[in-house]
Amino acid sequence: MAEILNRLLVLMLSLAAGVCIAQSSAFPVKPVRFVVGFTPGGPSDILARALGQKLGELWGQRVTIENRPGAARPSYKTTYYKGARFSDAYAALMKETAAA
Repeated sequence: MAEILNRLLVLMLSLAAGVCIAQSSAFPVKPVRFVVGFTPGGPSDILARALGQKLGELWGQRVTIENRPGAARPSYKTTYYKGARFSDAYAALMKETAAA
């Protein structure tokens, strides 16, 4: 399990680095907030914190992790993100998908 998480982290960081290089230097101009749809201490939270730390160093912006259990539900996404809650920061939702 740890090997899979390590490989996933390396893949996500390399993709994020590629996107950063392709973007103009103006991004991000606001802090970034990762909303994790699960409780703290789980695999999603650990991955979000590791990714947030590296991206914060790379971008030179503050990256915060917000744990919101149940945030991966479609009804939660539509009501939560339509408000002016994220007018001061970029938001990204981290959720898991099952692969059978």
